[in-house]
Amino acid sequence: MNLLISDYSFRAGDSLITTPFKIYKISEVNIYTDNPSSKNKVKIVDSVVYNNYNLYSIDKLKYRPKAITDAVFITKGGIYADYKNNLTSRSLNNFKVFTYPSIQYEVDPRDSLQSSLIANIYLSPRKKYSFGASFDALHSNIQDFGLSGNTSFSIRNLFNGAETFEIAARGNIGSSQDLANPDNTFFNISEYGADMRLNFPRLFFPIKTDKILPKEMIPSTQISLGFAKQQNIGLDKENFTGSITYNWTPKRYNAVRFDLVNIQYIKNINVNNYFNVYRSSYAALNNIANNYLIEQEYLNENGNLTIPIGTNWFLDQVLGENQSINPTPSDLDEIRSINERKNRLTENNLIIASSYSFSKTTKTNLLDNNFYVLRTKLETAGNLLSLFADGSNQPLGPNGNKTFLILNFLNMLKQNLNI
Repeated sequence: MNLLISDYSFRAGDSLITTPFKIYKISEVNIYTDNPSSKNKVKIVDSVVYNNYNLYSIDKLKYRPKAITDAVFITKGGIYADYKNNLTSRSLNNFKVFTYPSIQYEVDPRDSLQSSLIANIYLSPRKKYSFGASFDALHSNIQDFGLSGNTSFSIRNLFNGAETFEIAARGNIGSSQDLANPDNTFFNISEYGADMRLNFPRLFFPIKTDKILPKEMIPSTQISLGFAKQQNIGLDKENFTGSITYNWTPKRYNAVRFDLVNIQYIKNINVNNYFNVYRSSYAALNNIANNYLIEQEYLNENGNLTIPIGTNWFLDQVLGENQSINPTPSDLDEIRSINERKNRLTENNLIIASSYSFSKTTKTNLLDNNFYVLRTKLETAGNLLSLFADGSNQPLGPNGNKTFLILNFLNMLKQNLNI
């Protein structure tokens, strides 16, 4: 195949000049790390040469040179290529510590053949610290009235390697007539929590991974921790989370996310309110209890089991070690079913999962209406904990399930595909 490249035409004054197409080489790469709009007007205070890159700053250089140059794909001695501009812009923008970078070229005046270019990369830093807050009034089909607030605080370039640290807090209180509300309080729904995220614009891993995931794939790492406490379904929960996540783009329109570890611990903190929430289970248990002799202290003024003392006592007298009530076989099966469901919905759970997600799109711009998006995810949880439980003779849970340090854990393998 022969590719014919037209001559380059440009206007100089009133004349149109045509010259043969020329391949340019990069003779120098300059990186200005702050205040790009005024580089020609201020004095450079700090500079360093690293890996054939010249880094300049009007103040003391605030970034480790390697952290910046690893995101630049325009190299001294290399040939000019437009895709390197795009890759450099995307990589630097992924840092989240700069606004969109500006890349400019000028012909090197030292080259008499005028076939060399000087690349100037101008970076405009975002503010090191930023704070945000919001406040909302809410209404939904479950929540009659609610108030919510969110705050966030960010620190950029935390370790001088373009890292970002974010901490966010949120809170919500609301009122609902649809939920169990034994104390008859107006604000019977509440939730608050906090999250911390530390982002690295590279793979944070104990060994080098450049050969597996080169910097052209724009890898990044996120380490996160979170806590949330909610009172909205009557049982109330505390949720502790932590994860280490890697992201990279193998191709321009492909993306990969790998959750190396995603830990979630869910603790129910108001188990005694179970039968106030699941009224159908309470009605079934109470109907059975009415057929047997129940001590008066476990009944309310209407002759029904009290919650939770009466319901817990009745379950213990039927299913416990010191059984004193002998129900019929059909009643026993029903009571066992109610108790198993109660244990399943009120038990604390530990989830340690890993997942791999891949997405691909053929959409190249906003005007592209003929495209498709492919997403797939493979997730596994509990396999290592299951092996440990088998090898260390961990006790079984109330429903016969495996446990880890007396905690129930999820064991699964799941695959999703969306087009």
